[in-house]
Amino acid sequence: MAIPISGPTTITEPGEYELVNDIEGDLIIQNTENVILNGNGYYVRNGSFIMSIVANSAVRNINFDKCSVQIDTVSDSLFNSINALTCEDEINMNNISGVTLSSLNLIDISCYVYNAINCTFNNITLTGIDFGLDIGIFDSSNITLRDVNTNGEGYVDVRNTNNSLVENLRITGETSFVNCS
Repeated sequence: MAIPISGPTTITEPGEYELVNDIEGDLIIQNTENVILNGNGYYVRNGSFIMSIVANSAVRNINFDKCSVQIDTVSDSLFNSINALTCEDEINMNNISGVTLSSLNLIDISCYVYNAINCTFNNITLTGIDFGLDIGIFDSSNITLRDVNTNGEGYVDVRNTNNSLVENLRITGETSFVNCS
């Protein structure tokens, strides 16, 4: 049985957790492994979602609104069905390995990935009205970026990334573009 989360929380122990309502404030997962977090479609609002020094874990079916999302030093983990709306900052993922991110929907927010190894990013949709809304992958290797859709003024930017595959991009909008270098 999953441990219910109904307010701001810091998770530091392995286990299965689930949101039972929207949360106003911070949701932090740190210095642990084997965590399963089911957001049950609820929101984390007006705070931060931070995952730091985590392995063999999964986060699924969660929404972020007006919050900071930081994922740092995470390995062999799965992120599935993530929605981010008008967050304070970009979604930042740093020093990740063996991570699969699937079904990411970004509305008026960008996602930047730095120093990733052996990661897969599938089914990503970027929607927004501001130029600069994008998915960026930098200084990484062995990356698969597949099935990306941009609607509005966004772009896909992949730089200093080796042995990687980028396919099935659908870019729409006046100033949308792809950069792979």
